[in-house]
Amino acid sequence: MRAGEPLDVLRLESRPVPTPSAGQALIRVRATPIHASDLHVLRGRYGFTPGFPTVGGHMECVGRIEALGSDTGGFEVGERVVAAAVPAVPGPPADGTWQEYLVADTHRLLPVPDRLSDSTACQLAVNPLTALLLVTRELDVQPGEWLLQTAAGSTVGRLVIQLCGHLGIRTINVVRRRAAVEEIEALGGDEVICTEDEDPPQRVAA
Repeated sequence: MRAGEPLDVLRLESRPVPTPSAGQALIRVRATPIHASDLHVLRGRYGFTPGFPTVGGHMECVGRIEALGSDTGGFEVGERVVAAAVPAVPGPPADGTWQEYLVADTHRLLPVPDRLSDSTACQLAVNPLTALLLVTRELDVQPGEWLLQTAAGSTVGRLVIQLCGHLGIRTINVVRRRAAVEEIEALGGDEVICTEDEDPPQRVAA
């Protein structure tokens, strides 16, 4: 595979199930998200570029441990875990998560309870950390201040609303559909602006 538009460069392949080494676990992947950042990695437009050919999905997944490498402690076979494949995690790079079996260093694993659905658990690492770093580090918003965000109905946008409520930050949330307004308000959004029938600059000024 080479860098390019995902529809042009992705293909389905079979390969042997990998074997974990010391300090690693073999995970039977149950669910893995397709983040916009995953697609930008494939296009060669992200903050890092894997060596091609590569397995797609360089963010996260959820699954159960099928096997542990020799002298590997802290986890058990059958345990449900999230694997963080993001390159920002220290240590050797992880394989992409868009595969049925994934070997990962155990320091990349986070146990997750069965009460969380696969679709929720497989997004447990990247989006919450993105929201946290965005609000507290990149923007450095303080309690009592206002934060205005577009795409408030996105996964990260919803997390920002809930995080800001916890931190005492007030939010102005821009959405495209009138149907999304009630949902954003229920999450704790202080103000919601719908571009379908409102003028955002006028509402913000008001």
